[in-house]
Amino acid sequence: MNRKIISAAVAVITALSCASCGKPMMPEQESAGTNVKVYTAGADSIQNNVKYIGEIKSSQETVISPKISAKIVSINVEEGDYVNAGQVLAELDRTDLQNTYDSALASYKSALASYNSVANATTKQSSTTAQNSLTNAQLNYNDALTAYNREVRLYNNGETSSVVNSRVSYNDALTAYNRELELYNNGQSASVVNATQSYNNALDAYNREKELYDNDTALVAARNSLQTAQENEQRMTELYNIGAVSQADYDAAVRNTANAQSNYDTLNSQKQSSLNNSYAQLVSAQEALNTAKVNASASLESARSRVVTCEEALNTAKVNASTALDNAKSKLESSEKALAQAKENIGVTDTSNSANIASAQAALESAKTALNTASNNLANTKITALESGYVSSKNAELGAMAAAGSALFTIKNPNALVAEISVTESVIPYVQTGTKAKLTVTSAGIEDADGVVTLVNPTKDAQTGMYTVQVSADNSSGALNVGMFADVNLTLQDIANTITVPSEALIQEKDKMYVYVVNPDGKTAEKREIVVGLETDDKAEIASGVSAGERVVVSGADYLSETNNAINIVE
Repeated sequence: MNRKIISAAVAVITALSCASCGKPMMPEQESAGTNVKVYTAGADSIQNNVKYIGEIKSSQETVISPKISAKIVSINVEEGDYVNAGQVLAELDRTDLQNTYDSALASYKSALASYNSVANATTKQSSTTAQNSLTNAQLNYNDALTAYNREVRLYNNGETSSVVNSRVSYNDALTAYNRELELYNNGQSASVVNATQSYNNALDAYNREKELYDNDTALVAARNSLQTAQENEQRMTELYNIGAVSQADYDAAVRNTANAQSNYDTLNSQKQSSLNNSYAQLVSAQEALNTAKVNASASLESARSRVVTCEEALNTAKVNASTALDNAKSKLESSEKALAQAKENIGVTDTSNSANIASAQAALESAKTALNTASNNLANTKITALESGYVSSKNAELGAMAAAGSALFTIKNPNALVAEISVTESVIPYVQTGTKAKLTVTSAGIEDADGVVTLVNPTKDAQTGMYTVQVSADNSSGALNVGMFADVNLTLQDIANTITVPSEALIQEKDKMYVYVVNPDGKTAEKREIVVGLETDDKAEIASGVSAGERVVVSGADYLSETNNAINIVE
């Protein structure tokens, strides 16, 4: 009903009442206007904050890889262990490398002895020495030919120990992967089946509780009573504002609403407890099912990764077998040349020793290089930590082949921590390196600690559609641990020295925004179109339409119009 019509009706009723009692009529009183509360606009600041849940992670990690390919014979650490720089993490089989080193050492000693003999020899060579050289060269050639023929046979038949072991490991890994793939594709993973059954049971239980809650007669009656009381209070408020009802009637309506609200809240709390428990169990079952699916996928990926690793190890073993064959061939060719040279030297009794010295020196240098290589390979059987930290991942398995360059361990620095979160596409344009943040880690007793964005990944995750952002996390107290959950509050926009008003003062009509601004007389208000900038839950930036110092109607604007703009400012 129009407020002016109501005022006229009240005036007529009052006049008739006075006439019936024989008293003279009083002149009609002017309405004091709609009761409103106002806010004085002025320079203020406004922030746009968003909150995410993230995980504490290490921003510094070192991947430990072997420099050679060999079988793992010992593992000294597990995931989660703290290691010091230089500590031995694992050891590789050194049997073949030890044999290679012993052979290289013997060759080096022989070359050294030959060099010393030639360097100290006279300028003439006796026939006996030449014959001895020929005999030794023939023996070396025979040995090299036998070794070469053996390597050819092993290579052609694929019978080298490293190839055989690698092939067995590869076949085992492939069988395990196919088994995991079949279980995953058929949804037969035990954990997934059990979690699915638990989720379905929880969903049925929740639906039953929801039906009982929605159809509870006492709760429906209390809700209806509350709605009736609220409607009555709204009607009494409107009448009270125009002076049509007494203070007592208005207060009674407010009390009735409060009592109805209290009765409904009490009954709703009692009835909703069981529903909340069922919902919590449903959420827990859903999380368990998601975890089971993720674990099943991770198990399949682990099996696939092992197939790849074993295939790489098999290829490496084949390459090593080919290298061994090439080395045997090279040694045969070298010994063949030495034999030919020894045959030419038979009967030479007056030859210059300088050429022999140069040849012996070259052989000595070659033997020394081979010895150094064998020594380094032998030392590389010990896999050591390059820096101190916690072992975050271990991909080494006892008895498995470790391929050169493969990632066996990952070590993370416990003092270089960040809180990693995933943000939406609408938020990422406002986030950049240096953006301020607040971190709360309840489990570590940390609340509203200062942080800044240190990394923004510009590439969206293909599965989640989210962007990864890392925020610095101060761990000088040592309270933080990798894996803890953190509440991260990002400040996306921070605007200072701007005009703001409470959000409840805004009035939206179609695609335009308005506020009521108090006129200089303090008794009327003007409806004014505005442009809103940044808006939060409790206040909004006024880009244009309101100046500093102007008063804006916050409460009571719903009862104003361009024709009914009389106001009464209350505290």
